[in-house]
Amino acid sequence: MSTLTFVSALSSASAVSAAPAAPAVLTVLAVAFEQFLQWRYGASGIIGLLLLTIGIKTRRPSLSSAGAVVLALLVAGPAL
Repeated sequence: MSTLTFVSALSSASAVSAAPAAPAVLTVLAVAFEQFLQWRYGASGIIGLLLLTIGIKTRRPSLSSAGAVVLALLVAGPAL
């Protein structure tokens, strides 16, 4: 087995073993962010995040813009 083949097999094996951890970490981060929004901004923060997420996933700019505006108003609210 040549060195190049061994290195490519080793790198692909490590990439495969690290791949299942990525969705778990992203899920934990998403849940933590959602809990922070709920704690800090209440139900309005969750609705804004929901609108933003649905708008991005369905590629509807009106929904994602509405969610972004809700979140921006909640964040800027104390400063206004």
